[in-house]
Amino acid sequence: MLNTLPHKSNNSKADYAAAETVAKLNWRSLSAIFLAAWPYIRPVLSSLIIYAVGVLSVIALFTATAFIGFEVLWDSVGQAKPLAPLHAQILFLPTREFVEVSNLLDPDRYEVLWRFTLFVALLTVILTTSNTLLDIYKVSILQRINQSLRIALVSHMHRLSLQHNQGTNGDAIYRVFQDSAMVTAIIENVVVLPVISLLRVIGFFLLAFLFSPWIASLFALGVSIIVVTLGIQNKRLRENSFNTRRANGALFNSVQASIQGLLLTKAYGQEGQATEDFARLSKSALAVSLGLRERIAAMKAGITVILAIVLLGTDYLAAFYVFNEASVFGASLLVFFGLTSPIWSVAVYQARRGNAESTQVSLEELVNYWCLAQDMAVGLGRTWDILNTSTGIQDPTTPSVFPHPVSTIKLSNINYAYNAKTILQDISLELKKGEAHVLVGPSGAGKSTLLSLLARLDDPKSGAITFDGINLRDFRLADLRGKVGIALQENILFPLTLAQNIGYAAGRDFNQAELETIAEIACLGELVEQLPQGFDTHLGANGDLLSSGQRQRVAIARLIAANPAVVLLDEPTDSLDPETAARVLQNILNWAKDRILLIISHQLELTESIPRITVLKTGRIVAQGNHQELLTASDLYRDLHQAGKPDAN
Repeated sequence: MLNTLPHKSNNSKADYAAAETVAKLNWRSLSAIFLAAWPYIRPVLSSLIIYAVGVLSVIALFTATAFIGFEVLWDSVGQAKPLAPLHAQILFLPTREFVEVSNLLDPDRYEVLWRFTLFVALLTVILTTSNTLLDIYKVSILQRINQSLRIALVSHMHRLSLQHNQGTNGDAIYRVFQDSAMVTAIIENVVVLPVISLLRVIGFFLLAFLFSPWIASLFALGVSIIVVTLGIQNKRLRENSFNTRRANGALFNSVQASIQGLLLTKAYGQEGQATEDFARLSKSALAVSLGLRERIAAMKAGITVILAIVLLGTDYLAAFYVFNEASVFGASLLVFFGLTSPIWSVAVYQARRGNAESTQVSLEELVNYWCLAQDMAVGLGRTWDILNTSTGIQDPTTPSVFPHPVSTIKLSNINYAYNAKTILQDISLELKKGEAHVLVGPSGAGKSTLLSLLARLDDPKSGAITFDGINLRDFRLADLRGKVGIALQENILFPLTLAQNIGYAAGRDFNQAELETIAEIACLGELVEQLPQGFDTHLGANGDLLSSGQRQRVAIARLIAANPAVVLLDEPTDSLDPETAARVLQNILNWAKDRILLIISHQLELTESIPRITVLKTGRIVAQGNHQELLTASDLYRDLHQAGKPDAN
């Protein structure tokens, strides 16, 4: 059955957590989220500044070209007025025939037209090419940032201890590939592009002021109304964004669960129910996503109406100035942008109209970036949640050298709890090289947890684990886990070849002879012969091409290939038939005779020859000894032996 979204209930922990998260999305927390991206921005800051300067330069040249065009085309070409000296210089035309005259002759007007057309064509090609190159440059910068964040995110997730890694797989995948992308989106849409748009708005606003202070005042009024509108809608926008990402995270989790449980779904005839569950989650995710998009669209529509009213107001003022041939307020400064007329004319009106439209577009872009910023803050905050989660397991500042070989492992008064539930209590145990040791006990006794502590997948609440007298915490994790091999009860295989699965833990490729030796110990020879490409056969998702017993032997082969000094086996023969199980166990005992070997097993008829057996119950050691001693001294061991197949957790 697929996972579903939490129902809306006052008693739902998920709803409480969601409400708390949204409540924290105030101005201070949003600023903290954005500032957290600074370590990823700093290495490319100079590149981002170069990009911003390049974009603003292109915009300035486009604006100046438009201003020049209004006067050249409207006045000189359209009405035969002489060129301004600046325009004549730009078009490489002589002053006497084109400036110092009362009117332009028709041949001169055509000359101006084709020269200006050629000038605009060449400049457009140059500026468009520059803009394309700048976009490529921007993408390369942002992708480098995103790559570094994803690597940091996955690396951090791999270091999380059992206590701290409690998220669902699908949601974690969504955070890595979707939420983590928010860091580049933040940089682009909250830093780079908004800064560029803001500078454009400021520049266009100053130009509007040079045309007329009253026109600039109208734009200022419009901006004030927009700011108030955004302030009213921000909280609801963030709430919609949070719910959208939570729903999509649940959808990702359902897809991941559906793919992993495909065989089980088919075996129990639950295809229809699985599809129905997925459809329900998908519709729920679509509904909240549409709700977010609808709110953003409504905000944009309202702001567009506000700006349209402002634009009509500036049109009215500009037309009034033209009718009255009023003076252009900042004509002396507008010359630097290619506009030379000191009096309001049709050309000046059109130049002002182009500037007003550019201001409107830039303001709409800023509003769009602001809406995106609220959504991105939620996504990026979910990414920081992972990166800010303590791994729980830390490398020591001054690590000790891992002993080689390991002679003795001692567990002294170990206590461990998970989610406030006590799992292990006062465990003291000694493991020696060359002496295989078996852990037995009913379900929930803490056997698998004990193995995970030896591999330092988590740390005990109290007590100490030492390797030849050196505390486990004093070793580098890489050194420890390179020497401690563990075969988990859940036999996880990768969608790789058999050879790649075997060599995964060792981190290298093995030649044919090495693979055959490893396969012989794990009793894989018959399987290799059956596979179409032998060791080069791809095993499919989670080894679905293999039976459970074959997957178990591949997992054992992977451990053998790693060549650890300490071998931890969690139910290594659970899925095997009695004959194969006996052969595999004997091969392991022979292979590990010079290593420390600890086995969890419920197949006591196979392990009764192992002289050191420890019995656990509810997290405590209740008996120790060999098989014959325990049959006499321990009622629990005797019951387990007689039952034949106790639970293996």
